[in-house]
Amino acid sequence: MEDRNDRDNHFSKLCEGKGELLSKALRDWILEQDFMRKSKFPIIYASETIMRYRAEKTDISSRESLREFVQGLFCSSVSEESIAGVAAFIGNHARELRDLKEGQERVLEGYAIAVDSFSLVRIDYRIWAQKCDARYISAAAGIRGVLDVKRTRWNDFLSAYMEILNLGFPEDISQEEKQEQITKCVEKARMLFRLFHGNLVKSE
Repeated sequence: MEDRNDRDNHFSKLCEGKGELLSKALRDWILEQDFMRKSKFPIIYASETIMRYRAEKTDISSRESLREFVQGLFCSSVSEESIAGVAAFIGNHARELRDLKEGQERVLEGYAIAVDSFSLVRIDYRIWAQKCDARYISAAAGIRGVLDVKRTRWNDFLSAYMEILNLGFPEDISQEEKQEQITKCVEKARMLFRLFHGNLVKSE
């Protein structure tokens, strides 16, 4: 039992250390001037980095596994479809970690575009995972940035946001109901885009 506890403590410290490295690297990258100049989705404000780490026998790719992590990145639970959609989006990406062989490690990185209450946001994340002793040890870091709407094209935003919306609704609702909900979400996003942009948004 003592050996097992020592091993668990070792895994926890390893994951925590990896999480801190991911968190620092993510924040440093987000704050780079090149990122702000070149990105299709630049931001004007970034939240504190959210970190999570764990060691268990299941991989990190399930929605349930990622939901708490994603929830921590959002200011409000009002935008339920955004939280569910981003969790599913990151989960789909994290499936790549299922193929890890014993001792192998990998880092994934990406971002998703969503609506958080009354903000248009960019969620950047990095995930590290390693397979060790038939279990997955992992760490994840994420940061929420408020989009610089005046430097973002509506069509670019809508395309990225639709990917999240299509993942964010329960599978058991009808296609008609899903389409109605998506339409409402898009209309809200368009209203916010127009509000923060300062003029009418036209399709480009």
